[in-house]
Amino acid sequence: GPFEVHASPELGKALDQLLQRLITEKRMKTDGDYQYCYNIIPTY
Repeated sequence: GPFEVHASPELGKALDQLLQRLITEKRMKTDGDYQYCYNIIPTY
């Protein structure tokens, strides 16, 4: 299954934005339709 990343909501959002940017800018290679391999779980 996908990796679980436990992080504060702020850090989780920043990490997700970074990964999305890498995909959009094609700096992270993906085959076909990208399927998330991680799940960000907020910790409070």
